Amino acid sequence: MNILNVAPVAALQGPASGLLGQELTFTLLASDATPGDEAAGFTFALDWNGDGNTDQTVVGESGTQVTHSFADVGVYQVGLTATDQHGAVSAQATLAVEILNVAPVAALQGPASGLLGQELTFTLLATDTTPGDQAAGFTFALDWNGDGNTDQTVTGLSGTEVTHSF
Repeated sequence: MNILNVAPVAALQGPASGLLGQELTFTLLASDATPGDEAAGFTFALDWNGDGNTDQTVVGESGTQVTHSFADVGVYQVGLTATDQHGAVSAQATLAVEILNVAPVAALQGPASGLLGQELTFTLLATDTTPGDQAAGFTFALDWNGDGNTDQTVTGLSGTEVTHSF
């Protein structure tokens, strides 16, 4: 009699989207028809960027949770396989995760008061955690009278100075 080991079935649960640099939590799942294999646990292989290579290996039971943060924006096809105690490997389960750009944080520095008609100098500041965005610069929309409408648009790096008189 020849008894074959049935391969486990893997599944990956987690968020469909997240922000760049945000720690996201994923649940590694596997089921196995071979008696004792589920209780023995699995070796999970994770492919975070969808290139077919194992980026992280985790040993644990079905339901084990892991966290991961992605280094760039885009849609990632995260892959998971589960290997049982007898060496049988599941088919790859995938989960599409879209990583979104974090909005920059803007600030305005300048005098809090001045004389009517006096030309005042203001510094436009912004920070951005997305790789390359800080160096590429920003488009600043200025609402000088507070009515919710853009009165002036300036493109430049954080630290760009503008003048305005009220």
